[in-house]
Amino acid sequence: MHIITARIPVKVKCREAFLEASKAILVGTRAEAGCHCYTLFEDPHQAGSFLFHEEWEGREAIEAHFLEPHFLAFRKATVDMLAGEPAITIHEVASSEVPG
Repeated sequence: MHIITARIPVKVKCREAFLEASKAILVGTRAEAGCHCYTLFEDPHQAGSFLFHEEWEGREAIEAHFLEPHFLAFRKATVDMLAGEPAITIHEVASSEVPG
């Protein structure tokens, strides 16, 4: 299992356009093989500060995701909306536990 956190700083004036562009990548990615979870959050205290939280079966699924047409189209559509560099971290999960 791999988890990705992608912090995306978006220009406040581009917030609505970013949200609109995000619709296609959310739908497309959730349908991909190996994707367990793909969500987008916005910091309620800082407009334009977005976080993608992703859970993937394995690294192969992530690499395939980066080549998907909806991923490439999203990057192209949003590049000028960014207020800075995205901070993307891929975590490899060794084990998980549900507290009970």
